[in-house]
Amino acid sequence: MRNHALLTKTKFHQSMKSSFESSSTWEAWLRKITIINVGKEKMERRRMRRRVSSSMNQSFSDDFN
Repeated sequence: MRNHALLTKTKFHQSMKSSFESSSTWEAWLRKITIINVGKEKMERRRMRRRVSSSMNQSFSDDFN
């Protein structure tokens, strides 16, 4: 059973890799996607933090007025 799973896994990987030119481009492509996703996450987090801090400041100024 285990061998069968391993076999299908390698077959799957081979078919995936063959859809790209070579394994090196496949790895580069994966790396690129990861970098893009991480960058997006950082941007979103920064944006959220900024939004929160600005709303906090707004509420403080409302309290004082």
